[in-house]
Amino acid sequence: MISKERRRYFAAGLRRFVQLALGAAILVAGISGVMGLVFGHPLVRSITVGFYLAGAVLVIIGFFHAHRGPLRPTGDNPAEGLLGRGPVRQATLQEREEALSASGLFVTLGILLFLIAVVLDSIAHRR
Repeated sequence: MISKERRRYFAAGLRRFVQLALGAAILVAGISGVMGLVFGHPLVRSITVGFYLAGAVLVIIGFFHAHRGPLRPTGDNPAEGLLGRGPVRQATLQEREEALSASGLFVTLGILLFLIAVVLDSIAHRR
């Protein structure tokens, strides 16, 4: 049995994810729609392509974010350690878990945007 407190945390997390997904969908639709109008393309097709592109980019970012190496830069300038210059340290377990969690978020959001594009595309082609 799931405790009441755990259900509350899950509901809060789900609410935040829905807000993030809605914000991302509105942002992608807005930018894609404006770009479609500027370049003279059909509005629905522009928005659909925007969702496809945004979904694909987020899935790729999520994949690469999950496959970060176990080393992290030390010091004030993080770019130094990543470019092979400067000291590095072993990533903590918490940092690795956060990387996997963020990766899951990117991939899930990307798949959701991709599914929105599929639905929009199928609706547009039925007409």
